[in-house]
Amino acid sequence: MQQAEINRIIDEIIFLPERFHLENKSILTLLKETGYFEHFDSVNETDISERLAIYPRCIEKWMILSLDNRTGQGWGISDDESGKYSVWYYPPQEDLPLIEFDNIQKACATFIKLEIESIRKIKYG
Repeated sequence: MQQAEINRIIDEIIFLPERFHLENKSILTLLKETGYFEHFDSVNETDISERLAIYPRCIEKWMILSLDNRTGQGWGISDDESGKYSVWYYPPQEDLPLIEFDNIQKACATFIKLEIESIRKIKYG
């Protein structure tokens, strides 16, 4: 797969929170429309982080989406007063430890990849 096509898929993914609030569609439906399910192995955290550098406003949208999550389980992202960022799973599980970052862009890229992978695995096992 060409990098331009991977970038298109990632761009659609990083704008999912905006689309979720504008359209009457589930995150699952919106993610499916990106083409991620067919090319999930071509999308990685490094590429997501690079695209977030181009569209930094998307980071805040993902942070808000995480805070608004009303499910009983799933990935989350948060920051603390010291400028550190954490990606975590709720409820806490030994095999899914807290991941800490100094860089919000990398933290958000990790959160996005983990979140969309969990959605893909729910859909396709």
